[in-house]
Amino acid sequence: MNKHLTVLLVITLFRLACASMAASTATEPPVVEVLVSYQEYDAGAPWQSNPTQSRRGFGLLMDPSYIVTTEVMVRNQTLIEIRRPRAGRKETATLILADPQINLALLRMANSTNEPSAIAVPEPSIDTETVAAEIVQIGANGELQIGRGRIAQWKVSPFAESPYSALLALILTDLNIDGSGAPVFSKGELAGLVVSYDASTRSASMLPVQTITRFIRDVQQPPYLGFASGGFAWKPMVDQTKRRFFGLLSDTTGGIQVTGVLQTKTGRNPLLPNDIVLELGGVAIDEQGYYEDPNWGRLYFSHLIHKRYSPGDTITVKFIRDRQMMTEDMVLSRHDDTALLIPENAEGSPEGYLVDGGFVIRELTGQMLKSGGAQWTTRTEPRLAHLYLTRQNTPEKPGERVVILSAVLPDPINIGYQHLRSIVVDSVNGTPVLNLKEVFAAVDRERGIHRLGLAGIEVDIALDAAALPTANQRIANQYRIPSLRRPAF
Repeated sequence: MNKHLTVLLVITLFRLACASMAASTATEPPVVEVLVSYQEYDAGAPWQSNPTQSRRGFGLLMDPSYIVTTEVMVRNQTLIEIRRPRAGRKETATLILADPQINLALLRMANSTNEPSAIAVPEPSIDTETVAAEIVQIGANGELQIGRGRIAQWKVSPFAESPYSALLALILTDLNIDGSGAPVFSKGELAGLVVSYDASTRSASMLPVQTITRFIRDVQQPPYLGFASGGFAWKPMVDQTKRRFFGLLSDTTGGIQVTGVLQTKTGRNPLLPNDIVLELGGVAIDEQGYYEDPNWGRLYFSHLIHKRYSPGDTITVKFIRDRQMMTEDMVLSRHDDTALLIPENAEGSPEGYLVDGGFVIRELTGQMLKSGGAQWTTRTEPRLAHLYLTRQNTPEKPGERVVILSAVLPDPINIGYQHLRSIVVDSVNGTPVLNLKEVFAAVDRERGIHRLGLAGIEVDIALDAAALPTANQRIANQYRIPSLRRPAF
């Protein structure tokens, strides 16, 4: 009898333990560890890649098949693995879509065939009244770590690792956050994802759940459109003398000056440089570029467009041109990085190049300039930095890029030129060039670079045309260049 009682007791305890584990699993925060192997292209030698490196961060488990994390986590990925709390086994995941403009990425477990339409999208409930927050991550030992935080501020800010901006919350926390993508909760509901952490101030930047929800819903309805952009560069209009010059009367408040209009493939922008924008979609824009958001308070107008509109939507824009008040329709589009004079290429896509006679010719990008680190403005050629800081968004002609001689690979054919680097290319074989595509065309017509016109140098530099084929083969072998050209990204 005692033996039977003992067996029953063991079975009962086992069932209670299983029930306890199931309840714990059911209420466990939906966070996973994201382990990424990645390989970036060499900024100085674009025909080769840097050694494989690894990143560690986190993701929000949306359902058994899908995970949302940050775009910077999976940038240039070659392998993505997922590890659940207290689990030693890694599971492979595949990238479904990544959007660097809002720093979000959607992953799917490799063994799943479920479509994104099956994802249960969270309903946003946070606003400026939300203060208390809990940040969840997984420690190196596999255990969950939960830290308390306080939302101190909401503002439109640039992401730490890309030039794009979005509405972010500044969270002060007692948790040392070990990677981006950690989910944040408030009152038991999802508040957002951590996109960056500053250990010196113990503060994190959080992308709100509203943006995550919008991203997932867009993925669920292909083709993915992304978030709309205003399509123009601007600066504040706070100087009263300048305001009078542009025809703003003393009783006219607000307004920002258009400094450049970005080219677009799908939108229609009626604005011109030196227009003064007063309203977008019927909402007043003040002289510093802010508007009053009913949910978030005073924010930059870019969030107004992000929040309310999608690419292809039409809004009205009220502006002053030549001292005349005007109202026109604007068809919004997604920001097109490739339409800029100097594309950012924040996601690190393979960049085009040409190697001919040891001359390495490329198009200037923000990624190339910023490969020098946080102090890149003091480490790069000043004229190139000036072009980026003053003219990045405003090509004078469609398709215009800044073509540069980035380096000269030493070889007998280019003796005397080996010190040249980071110089703007004006012409190839006597033909002016706007971009790398035109460089290829000029080179193909003449079967190589015979003359190169460089900005600031009055006389073209020349190569021995007859010696080029042999020299190119020698250079390719010596510097291990698999292909002497790659089209622009």
